[in-house]
Amino acid sequence: MRKLIFVVISVILSIGTTQADDNDLQVVAQAVLNKMYLVNGNHVYLKPAIVITNDSHNAALYLRRNNKIEISERVFRVCREFGQDSLSALAYIIGHELAHAYQTDYNVSATSFLAYDHKHDDSSAFEEAADVTGVFLTYLAGYNSMSILSEVISKIYMEFELNNELDGYPTLDERMATAEKVRSMTTTLVRIFEGANYLVSIGKYELAAESYSYIEQHFHGKEIYNNIGLCKVLQAMDIKEQNIFPYVFPFELEWETRMSRPVASRGVDQLSAEERVQYDSYLAEAQKYFDLVSKMDPTEIGAEINTLCTMIMQFKAKEAIAYAKKHDLELRAYLKSDGIDYINRYRSAMAIAYNESGDIDMAQELWTTIISKSIGVLVEQAKYNSSTKEVKVEAEQYCNCPEIEVSEASIDKVRLHRPAPMGPWVIINDKKNISLSIVENPQSLVYTYMTEQGYFSLQRTALVDMVKVKGNPKPTKNLLTDSGYISSCDDLRVALRFGKSGKLKEWIKFY
Repeated sequence: MRKLIFVVISVILSIGTTQADDNDLQVVAQAVLNKMYLVNGNHVYLKPAIVITNDSHNAALYLRRNNKIEISERVFRVCREFGQDSLSALAYIIGHELAHAYQTDYNVSATSFLAYDHKHDDSSAFEEAADVTGVFLTYLAGYNSMSILSEVISKIYMEFELNNELDGYPTLDERMATAEKVRSMTTTLVRIFEGANYLVSIGKYELAAESYSYIEQHFHGKEIYNNIGLCKVLQAMDIKEQNIFPYVFPFELEWETRMSRPVASRGVDQLSAEERVQYDSYLAEAQKYFDLVSKMDPTEIGAEINTLCTMIMQFKAKEAIAYAKKHDLELRAYLKSDGIDYINRYRSAMAIAYNESGDIDMAQELWTTIISKSIGVLVEQAKYNSSTKEVKVEAEQYCNCPEIEVSEASIDKVRLHRPAPMGPWVIINDKKNISLSIVENPQSLVYTYMTEQGYFSLQRTALVDMVKVKGNPKPTKNLLTDSGYISSCDDLRVALRFGKSGKLKEWIKFY
């Protein structure tokens, strides 16, 4: 169904305005708006209505009083010129106006895509912020808007016949300069976000949390808050050399190292007083982020599953079971399991809760169901977890790195075992003295994180031919993502990013 809708929208965008009436264009615009509103996930703000107009002065408007986005029919003429990127061009414009809907501190009755409000001295700052938020949102929604910003602006100025010097409008040169600045800022945010995902997969939880928090300064979407919460949970799980919990949790994430550690004989009671305070603090902070996500989007199930795991880690297994029943999480997980296996993630969390509460039979039933109805990581987790109370499966069966071979050739002549300052630096957290340098090379990106403890570097590349994966190894050390998973290996100091189909998309080496 989704592919059919996309084809219909693409056809509408490709035909002329004499053939496509406002209803057709409305369908296109509404579909793009729906996708980005869903990805942002902040449903505290009602989704704006969207209408098509014959406006010849603004291209697009957000009307705050009516909570309405207006798109000029002439905008679609511009978008059609981008061919396969026509939806990305439209997403940039709609994303910009949607971002204004979240700017409750911008006290204007209407915003114009073309004309700034010169009654407000800070209007250009709000417009730039709307650009950054909107473009980052298009990235999360899967559009290719970043690479065409300047061209979209140029073509819109041409379509609306705006001279370079026109009262009430920024000049084309000014707007092009702003577009380039926004493209640079958003590219940096995207790279920090993707780098943070790799940091989680290799166990650099604090750096990952700080990276997501940096993004949160510019983009207040539910995915960012959920990721920060997960980092806090992982920091709690990693607080001691011994393994406090003998289970693999369903957000999982990195579990090779954790499962290869000995289980603490007295569980959380083996933590020192200082460690226990820190442990409780991490989980309390994580829960605040998960609660925030749930308030932003009452239909969200991923954060609710993370809440169940957090409650279990706080030794509230029975409360977790009661919470799941009270909030109909099983049904909600089932309804949301379209592309993401939320129902079996839910079953995994509930199995641990039942096991901890003493209902071993129910736990085993759920683990058996997962093994028969899911695939990949969740199945391996269920096999491991189901063995914790019976015949213990040796961790080594699940903890070997995937059988991979990585070429020893350097990429762009980079030798990561000698990390050094490169610059220019992005200040991730001024108080903690955390900065990041990202250097773009022909075939790779080199990240250097500078902290009070020293430097940490990783190199990203799409040269997948340098990696060979033998056979079909068990996925053992993984970060589950909505677009696939990241599998990492400490021994080789590499992490591999796979798509949903299991195809290798990119990999990193780190030091």
